[in-house]
This record gives sequence, structure tokens and C-alpha cells, in this order.
Amino acid sequence: MHVENESSRHLDDRRRLDQIRDEIARSAGVRLEGARGQCADLERELLREGLRKA
Repeated sequence: MHVENESSRHLDDRRRLDQIRDEIARSAGVRLEGARGQCADLERELLREGLRKA
């Protein structure tokens, strides 16, 4: 019985770690997409400025 509880606790810990990892990955993905969007906006702005000066 003691082994079953330990095994069950190990599985619970493993599931929790998987959840945390997934949350971090999701959060990082959202930030990455936001940064990509900002970069694209800046590139467009720089192109417009460059075309105006040319």
C-alpha cells in the first residue's frame, strides 16, 4: 500500500510538472508571437520612412 501511494504521488507530481511546462510554453509562445508582430510593425515603419526619404 505504501508503494501504491508513493507511485500515485509520483504520477501526480509528474502531471503537475507537465502542466507547469505546458503553461510556460504557452506563455512563451504568446510573448514570441507578440514580439514577432512588433518586429513586423517596425519593419513596415522603417520601410515607409526609407521610401519617404528616397
